[in-house]
Amino acid sequence: MKRRRMIVWALLLALLLLTGCTPDESLTVRVQNLPEGESAFLLLCPPDGAELTEDAPEHMKGSELDRLDADGFVCAAYHLTNVLRVSGSQNGQQLGCWFQSAEALRRFCEAYREFRIARCDGEGNVLHISPSVPLCPSGKFAYAVRFDCDVRTDAAEVTAWLGKTVLGNSLAEWIFCLMLITLPACALMLVLFAVMRIVRRKTGMKTRACQTVSALCSLPPLLLNLLLLLERTVPYLRTESRLLSTPSFQMMLACDLFWFASLLICGHTYYRSNP
Repeated sequence: MKRRRMIVWALLLALLLLTGCTPDESLTVRVQNLPEGESAFLLLCPPDGAELTEDAPEHMKGSELDRLDADGFVCAAYHLTNVLRVSGSQNGQQLGCWFQSAEALRRFCEAYREFRIARCDGEGNVLHISPSVPLCPSGKFAYAVRFDCDVRTDAAEVTAWLGKTVLGNSLAEWIFCLMLITLPACALMLVLFAVMRIVRRKTGMKTRACQTVSALCSLPPLLLNLLLLLERTVPYLRTESRLLSTPSFQMMLACDLFWFASLLICGHTYYRSNP
């Protein structure tokens, strides 16, 4: 029995390690209206000092795409494979760079800043290069990481954002942390009020102590509502396409309901202890 348990724990540990080693963040460009017989390639401008590789397929070596240097932009799938895992167009539909973490994707956006798309024929002849598309728009406190690009009109639409960090976390990550803290804070408030009522059963609960406990335990839900309001309503900070996504609304509603219920119970406890 003990041996089986050890095997199960070993399998779970291996699964967690494997899950942690898979890329879970990406810069993704969905290519639209690509003519039949053509392929799309992601072009990036390497930062100073970057070492380029020569990984073009044999039938593409020496082609115009392989030799391309458009104002510093090179084919990422051929010349940046030492620092990036780049996927080519899948049936002419999608391009991407994959990363181990959100922080690695943020560093990539800061280093490369923008990209272009090259349309090529089957022999690697470059038919068209799109204008530069920024990864770090000046009007957003976030990085653009998902795009729909129409290669006929060169129009690029951002479909997803990755927030920049403040003190090591993005605004969305701080909101999630506050959601996790809110429920224990409210539970702690209930416990402290119950303890104070037992200790001060004869003389009554002290008003100052009750106010202090309520204020300290209410800080997480107050900050949660403030940050969520800012993140959803201020255009510079907003990273969601909808004003309030369903999971965020449900979690915020659950936290607020528990907070309000805790305040009501604590208020009832206080007034019963101080008739």
